[in-house]
Amino acid sequence: YEQIQTIEDPKMQGLLSNVMRVFAYTDIMDENWTGILDMEVAQEIRSAMFKLLRGLRPNMLGLAESFDYPDEILQSAIGNKDGNAYEALVSAAFDSPLNKV
Repeated sequence: YEQIQTIEDPKMQGLLSNVMRVFAYTDIMDENWTGILDMEVAQEIRSAMFKLLRGLRPNMLGLAESFDYPDEILQSAIGNKDGNAYEALVSAAFDSPLNKV
């Protein structure tokens, strides 16, 4: 949190603060705090997380690309850096064992 506060660009600071909040909410929900938190609080956390995710949606591609994962690691048909999303998607569908008879 302290590192985010040192960022001079207010838009970037807000964006990263929201990413941090989503991480915290996800961690709370994933660590089964629901046994400790009552159901109403857990639902409020979930609602707050989804509200933040909707706000982050326009920046999701940039956020994902900022990690600079290689295409080989992502293994995503539409997330390749070459920009050929449709060609990659069709190729992945043809190569999928689910489409083999």
